[in-house]
Amino acid sequence: MLKFYQTYLRFLSILSAKLAANVAFKLFCTPINKKLRDREIEVLKTARCEDIKFEDIFIKKYTWGTSSKTALLVHGWESNAGSLGAFVKLLNENDYKVIAFDCPAHGQSGGKQTTLFKNSDAALLICNQIGHIDLAITHSFGSVVLMNAILHNKEISLDKLIMITTPNELQTAFDDFYALLKINNKVRLKMEQKVEKVYQVKIKEMTASSLCHQIHLDMAMIIHDKQDKIIPFHNAETVAKNLKNCKLIPIENAGHYKILWDQRVVDLVKKEILI
Repeated sequence: MLKFYQTYLRFLSILSAKLAANVAFKLFCTPINKKLRDREIEVLKTARCEDIKFEDIFIKKYTWGTSSKTALLVHGWESNAGSLGAFVKLLNENDYKVIAFDCPAHGQSGGKQTTLFKNSDAALLICNQIGHIDLAITHSFGSVVLMNAILHNKEISLDKLIMITTPNELQTAFDDFYALLKINNKVRLKMEQKVEKVYQVKIKEMTASSLCHQIHLDMAMIIHDKQDKIIPFHNAETVAKNLKNCKLIPIENAGHYKILWDQRVVDLVKKEILI
């Protein structure tokens, strides 16, 4: 399929850079909805499930427990709410009600295409229902999704944020996509112009570190593998420097996805929520 799309986009770009850019953007916005792993299925089975109307689709919301304190879990790109399942029991045992959701076009939610901005709007919908969030745990792309969401409503309050890996520059995601599909400069330019016009943003200026300056937290922590091959460690270093009250905890041999089920990470979260 990769070879097909490389060839197809190269052919389209000869006919029309704009047409090729439109097709490329659709691909960029189409996550591979991966099959849920057994341990993700098991933890989701224990939740109270609810379909929440969002735009022209429904998103799946999950709730565990009934405590007064609330913890929100936000998953990353091409993932699902169950990917953060290692923290559910721990949080419930420490008097947190846990809420998670599948982003649009992810997990059990509807839709085929989505973007950072659409995922953030979905997160905002969930945050508006909660109001005050005592603790949020995010993974990868979900870190930016949540930060972008809470900045759109000053009535939402968040005390503690634990990011398990975080990207920084949105431009990097575009550049990686271009490299993967061997997209030429004309198509790149058209695609970025389309995104910036539709979402009223400057891609090069859209960074987690810039969002950080507008967020006020009692505590923030980033846990990131120093050898992460998906999101290099320097992203976490940059974000940590720009977020007040943030500590960066590097670990090794945890990877980008397995880190979510690494006992060292669970223990670090446990230590933090018991403070």
